[in-house]
Amino acid sequence: STIKSSGGDYSSLATWDAAVASDLTAATTKVFSHGGITGIIEDGSTVIGATSGATGKAVHVTSTQILIKNISDTFSSGEQVLKNATNYVTISNAGDSAIAVAELYFQENLSSTLTLGAWTTSATNYVVIRAAPSARHTGVIGAGGAGIKSAASTGELLSSSVAYLRLTNLYLESTGSSTSPVINLTSGAVETRISGCLIRKSPSATSGYVVSVASGLVKLSSNFFIDSHAASTDCALYWTSTASGNNYLYGNTFYSSAGTADL
Repeated sequence: STIKSSGGDYSSLATWDAAVASDLTAATTKVFSHGGITGIIEDGSTVIGATSGATGKAVHVTSTQILIKNISDTFSSGEQVLKNATNYVTISNAGDSAIAVAELYFQENLSSTLTLGAWTTSATNYVVIRAAPSARHTGVIGAGGAGIKSAASTGELLSSSVAYLRLTNLYLESTGSSTSPVINLTSGAVETRISGCLIRKSPSATSGYVVSVASGLVKLSSNFFIDSHAASTDCALYWTSTASGNNYLYGNTFYSSAGTADL
């Protein structure tokens, strides 16, 4: 799904999460390719196969794919999948196991924590939030880049209990005085991969971690972790006693205004 301020599948990550979060691991959830939509198929619409008679609920339809859950029977490649006679797609395969992707094209300003959690995922059915190739950050603070930003005085920027989550090439910044982590991986997280991101904790905060890990393992590669507040007792990364002991860090840059970027 594309996340754009206008003209995308969704205008915010919160509305995407609310609409698309589902059980990606279920045998009754599949993603199908198609050549274009005739009419409109809204999120949550009941759809039926014109030839097979299979039914399901459309989670979301993009310009090239349709994600269907609660499937009964088997959709057939080449058939029309209809909401009704004037609103349908013609699928070109028999369906594949699903991965949920949100591709962000702008820097979204949040007024409260973005909380992810109502997903069932696996190592092969995971959630991806990534910057569009044309909108990636340049590694420079304040120079833009697709991602999320908040000036809130309380709460995390992003809180996730998604079991399998990937964050890629995003600009993530907490500019307010909140002492909560920028990213908080809570109970339920199993494997979180963060790559190519710039993640910054504001100098306005008196304390707080950049990333806090309470559950699961993390795989971090080619990121910038920037702790701009002056509290020398806090860390860029923090693992609680409940987090996994197996973590992987490759080619990351850590910076702290306090002089020591502790892990």
